[in-house]
Amino acid sequence: MEHTNTTEFDELHGIEIWLRDHSTIDAYWYESMVGNVPTNLLDSELGLSGGPLSWNRLMLAEPFSFPVGSTRVLVLNITNQQFDGPIRTMEDGNPAEKSWLSNDGVTYTHLTAAAGFPHDLRQHLL
Repeated sequence: MEHTNTTEFDELHGIEIWLRDHSTIDAYWYESMVGNVPTNLLDSELGLSGGPLSWNRLMLAEPFSFPVGSTRVLVLNITNQQFDGPIRTMEDGNPAEKSWLSNDGVTYTHLTAAAGFPHDLRQHLL
């Protein structure tokens, strides 16, 4: 998920995502997406946990620098027992095209293209 900081805050304290089951989450922060590939790893937070089916607030151990006006890419590796997708998406008639899907962590496809209709991930930055 690509995010641009349009707020007055310059730190990120966590994420909120809609999980479909008890999950283990590894979060990786990159500087940008270039050619549908995340580039320049800035930070990571491994072994976060959430669930069950609902919104889950995952707080980072230390705040992450997110300067006003900057763009960051959040890559989530989510492991759970849901075979039709570990995270909830929402249909959106006008998606921002800021969400990608990867089954192997190497090749990324816009979520809308992968789903076949307009979708974005249900998530919020904290």
